[in-house]
Amino acid sequence: MSKAAKDAGRFVVGTGRCGSTMLSNMLVRCPRLLVLDEFFATFNRTGFLGHSPVAGEQFVQSLLETRSAFELLRSRYRLLKQAGAASIVNRRLPPFLTTDQPVPFLSLALTRVARAMDCDPSLLTTRAVRFLKTLPPQPPGAHCLALFHWLAAQSASTAGWCERSGVSLESLRIMTEAFPDARFVHLHRDGLQVALSMHAHPVFTLEISLRLKPMTADEALLAAAPPIDASDPIVRRLTTDAPSVADCGRYWSEVILAGMQVTASLGDRCLDVRYEDLVARPGDTLERIARFFQLDTQEPWLREASALADPTVPVRRLPLLPPQTLTALEEACLPGQRALGRA
Repeated sequence: MSKAAKDAGRFVVGTGRCGSTMLSNMLVRCPRLLVLDEFFATFNRTGFLGHSPVAGEQFVQSLLETRSAFELLRSRYRLLKQAGAASIVNRRLPPFLTTDQPVPFLSLALTRVARAMDCDPSLLTTRAVRFLKTLPPQPPGAHCLALFHWLAAQSASTAGWCERSGVSLESLRIMTEAFPDARFVHLHRDGLQVALSMHAHPVFTLEISLRLKPMTADEALLAAAPPIDASDPIVRRLTTDAPSVADCGRYWSEVILAGMQVTASLGDRCLDVRYEDLVARPGDTLERIARFFQLDTQEPWLREASALADPTVPVRRLPLLPPQTLTALEEACLPGQRALGRA
């Protein structure tokens, strides 16, 4: 493994709900590799990964102050449950979405790293903030690289690091500009399956609602204030005004089409991987990924990681959708399916 490969960065990108969490759990088995989960999912990458140099202290503030969909949901969890939001009721949610107290976004982004280091996330966050404040003015992407390299050193991850965020394909162009030498694995899954999974997930339901119908100025003011009742604009976006399954399919297609334009320009810096191959042939597919990321393929971690995939589980399951709903979903997903060679 070359030093350049470790320093340039490795990223797993996708639309979300595409199996990237399973791949992340597999890569954790690779010795001496630090895997960062959902670091960029916590922030608004469009404004977060700019080009202008910023001081380390200013960069830290952007990590601690950026408002995300996570916080909008957390602050409304009780109201959403009372209102019977379909993506909230009968779903087990992570603690940071149900707690009464806000969790610093940087702490969320460092949760898995802290667990791997057997360290309290708040303590690791404090140490990371202290480190970042020492950095000179530089573009945010350079600050991120410095932080990731520092975390790898702190955890004795001599193989370097890999970052995986579920919704990263949407911001791939920005990421390639911020990390011009990095390698990217693009993991994708059947669009109908992804859209159905997004429709059942509160974070994606809200993100898709905001993408398809941006908030008005009045809504933004209400969303920034403590919620009062079910008339709150965020609550409505997950209840009475929630996106349809077809809306989720359209969103998936849009992200795939935009992302494919970027992946086509990356040449040998991007590896295309199907979720279905990762499940059906995990050993071979993981080895492809490991070689692409210039990771060790001789140690037994590939066998251990492959065991996390169950090839007996169907990878394409559709509930009994009404014919009209299924047709609308298929039509919404068709552009993305064609772009991926799936239709």
